[in-house]
Amino acid sequence: MSHPSRSVILGAAVLAACLSGAGCASSDDSDDAGTKDSAPVSYVAEGLTCDFDRSALSAQDTNERVGGRVEKDFTVRFSRTTDVGIVALVTGDTKKAFDFLNKQYGVAIVARVERDKDPGRVASFAQVQKLVDAVCP
Repeated sequence: MSHPSRSVILGAAVLAACLSGAGCASSDDSDDAGTKDSAPVSYVAEGLTCDFDRSALSAQDTNERVGGRVEKDFTVRFSRTTDVGIVALVTGDTKKAFDFLNKQYGVAIVARVERDKDPGRVASFAQVQKLVDAVCP
């Protein structure tokens, strides 16, 4: 299903869950180190469309490379291939994560992972879905 193209402003903040495709996660449960409360909780690439081919092998391969990635300033806790492209939920420096993941892998949205009382991936799927819904209503 194709939706109209939408320009998205960097720094859109929303919650989330997931559409389809395999999700990837890190098993590290440490809290955000050095994350400032005043920093945006999500970064969105400009010019996203809502018709990304999430079933393509290249998209699935990229999602596998992004999910669980650990860098000096951030860790990808969960990633998902969606209608807007790959969405990554991170701990650590969200801005540095977006800059790196968008440039290296074309990740569409990077957001700080939200903590939930329910352990597991259910909350992450919901957070990704809300992020995507904000772009593709």
